[in-house]
Amino acid sequence: MLERHEAMDFRCTSLGCRRQNILQTLDLLDEGRHEATSQILHNLLKECTKYKDLATGRKLSSFMAINGLTSDTCLNDHLIRMFAACGQLSDACEAFHKVLKPSIYTWNAIISAHSGLGRSAKTLELYHEMKQKGFQPDVVTFLCTLKACCDMRVTCQGMIIHNHIVISGLHSHSNVGNAVLDMYCKCGNLEEALKVFDTQENRTVVAWGALLAGYVQHGHGVQALKLFERMQVENIDPNLIIYSSTLKACSQTGQLIEGRLIHSYIIKSGLQSDIVVQNTLVDMYARCGSIEEAHTVFGGMSTHDVVSWGSLIAGYAVHGPSDIAFKLFHEMQQEGLQPCKATFLIMLKACVAGKATFRGRMLHDQIIRCGYELDTAVGNTVVDMYAKCGSLQEAHRVFDRLQDRNVVSWGALIAGYTAHGLGNIALQLFQEMYLKGVAVGISILTCMLKVCGDDNDYRHGRLVHTIITELGIQAESVENMLPDMYARCGNFEDAQSVFRMSERNVNVWASVLARCSERCNFDYAFSIFDMMWPKGKLTDVIYSSILKVCTSARNLQKGRLIHENIIRNRFDADVIIGNKLVDMYAKIGVIEDAHKVFSLLPNRDSISWGAIITGYVEHGLNVTALELYEKSGHERVEPTEATLLSVLKACGSLGAIEQGRLIHDQIIRDATRQDVAMGSTLLNMYAKCGRLQEARRVFDSLPRQDAIAWGALVAGYTWNGHIESALQAFKDMQLQSLAPDEVLFTNILAACSHTGLVQEGSFHFKSLIEKYDTLPGMEQVSCMIDILGRSGNLREAEDMCLAVPSFSDEVAQLSILTSCRTYQNMLH
Repeated sequence: MLERHEAMDFRCTSLGCRRQNILQTLDLLDEGRHEATSQILHNLLKECTKYKDLATGRKLSSFMAINGLTSDTCLNDHLIRMFAACGQLSDACEAFHKVLKPSIYTWNAIISAHSGLGRSAKTLELYHEMKQKGFQPDVVTFLCTLKACCDMRVTCQGMIIHNHIVISGLHSHSNVGNAVLDMYCKCGNLEEALKVFDTQENRTVVAWGALLAGYVQHGHGVQALKLFERMQVENIDPNLIIYSSTLKACSQTGQLIEGRLIHSYIIKSGLQSDIVVQNTLVDMYARCGSIEEAHTVFGGMSTHDVVSWGSLIAGYAVHGPSDIAFKLFHEMQQEGLQPCKATFLIMLKACVAGKATFRGRMLHDQIIRCGYELDTAVGNTVVDMYAKCGSLQEAHRVFDRLQDRNVVSWGALIAGYTAHGLGNIALQLFQEMYLKGVAVGISILTCMLKVCGDDNDYRHGRLVHTIITELGIQAESVENMLPDMYARCGNFEDAQSVFRMSERNVNVWASVLARCSERCNFDYAFSIFDMMWPKGKLTDVIYSSILKVCTSARNLQKGRLIHENIIRNRFDADVIIGNKLVDMYAKIGVIEDAHKVFSLLPNRDSISWGAIITGYVEHGLNVTALELYEKSGHERVEPTEATLLSVLKACGSLGAIEQGRLIHDQIIRDATRQDVAMGSTLLNMYAKCGRLQEARRVFDSLPRQDAIAWGALVAGYTWNGHIESALQAFKDMQLQSLAPDEVLFTNILAACSHTGLVQEGSFHFKSLIEKYDTLPGMEQVSCMIDILGRSGNLREAEDMCLAVPSFSDEVAQLSILTSCRTYQNMLH
């Protein structure tokens, strides 16, 4: 019977049967009927370890203690392993401390126990303690400690252990070498990983897989694909792990063709039925935008899990149509699969992409029912979904319920308020966040700087800058936003103080130059350019920006100097800079120089032609403008909307009705050009050419008749002497609750003047002041004086002229004198 138990060849396969056999053996040993040999106890502990039978294991431990067997080092090693297998680390430690003379196997047992149960820091502590006591690590020790380094991502400790491995001579051991390689990969030290890989004499497929997975894990998809190519050159047969990693590399890099090739290799290898590979294929095709192929792989799978569904849903959520993503989400649940956290996150993003607030609310309800709302990542994404869909109150309510708000939570809500023009609330949240000690992220800081710049909020902008300084943040994105913010707020001195020329992004300089132009701070813009000039920081972007400043400032002298600098630096052939030069010279009034630059451009585009044509029109050279327009047509240049507006203006000024009609036909053929601005200009052209019926037809066909369109119609009637029609159109416009502008009032007052409608003219003049709360300009006052003068109300005309101290319009004074001659009455 002893031999039967010593062999421990139990025929029972169930845990209950095995436990009964072990307990029976213990009873025999306890009764002294058989000798308790180390072999019997070893076999019994081995069975308890294998089947994680803690209760029986404790009985064995008690038996050993009662019978004074705790001094047996080998048995204690097995006892430690048994407790570790059952998850009882404290019992394992207690057993370890009872060993009087631990061996390397004892140390390995306790180190393995801590490593296996995720106590990585203690694993490394025990390793160093073992070394200090003179024990030499073996393969098992190194494998456990390297795993601990992986888990903790401690490269420095890993390098120390690697050094110990080299000294011990175990670096050539296949498993140890692969473990070192894996450690470096998971810790992100891919350079060292590659060194280890290249020095391995007999590389296994595991080593290839570890390095490839490391590249993918850290976003180096290109290197991963190159490594896969190297595998093929060296005739290494990939396994499932390598294929999965390579497909992920294709996903990262968007290499659809390479992904298809890998797919063909998988089919040839007969591995296409593995669900992990199939899921990775679906994910690869979906991420690369080939949704149909993703759906084909998905449809060919015998079974689908949450990962399969999630990958396909994600593809439709990102690449569209999002409606199919929601349909698949519903089908998945009909098949009895409950969405996981990752699937909910995908669907929330689909709601954002489709601005599907209603679906988002339904999804939110389901998230609450599934108990995911308290999850920080899910809660943050719900906040982000509501915020981006414009449901800011709902976003704020979810935010208020979050138990663990982090920088992402605050950032999502702040970004939502900022995007919807509520910068004041975003600033309040930012201050609250900062006062609560929440770590402020770079994205939030750049968001706040943008808010302050957009709202011209210098005070809060200074506050944000102070916080950035206190936090010691030196991120390029934040530093680039600071000068732009100050420039938007109009404080160019502060903008200049935060510049560091050697580190500044040229786009930031360009942005500040643009702000200077917008705020007419031309001297400061030129001073910035002068700072950049000797430092060689001039680029096409900078040149474009400073030429725009010259144009706005009408500074011909500076413009010529910059033009010379452009030629010296060989930027004159750049079409964008060339266009800016043409525009600058044309708007400043040097049309000859504009044409010279235009004629020297090696590649003229529609912007080039538009700039020169518009320049000629603005200077009244309408015939030349139309000739250039005709020439651009011969060169098959598609005119811009701005060019068409200028050419129509030229047609109106010249009365070139036939050419105007040809342009009108061209506009009708292109539906994208049929907007209100174009319609108003067409109307204006027909009116100036005396074609009022055609002008009215254009007006009636407009999709939206705004104040500008009505103004053009009124002006057209006035120019052509149809005063009653002009006054009626003006009344019709007011019935539409549209506020007339100053130009329209001038036309109406002119119409009243030409027809002697004193009372109506006076009524409209008063309504300008009283109804529309607008002070009349020189032109309106001149028209009113003319109305009074033409009707013989000379004294009232003189009184109005004297009532405006700053008024010195010679035309108005001439109007009074003309009226005096008409009525033979000289005022004194």
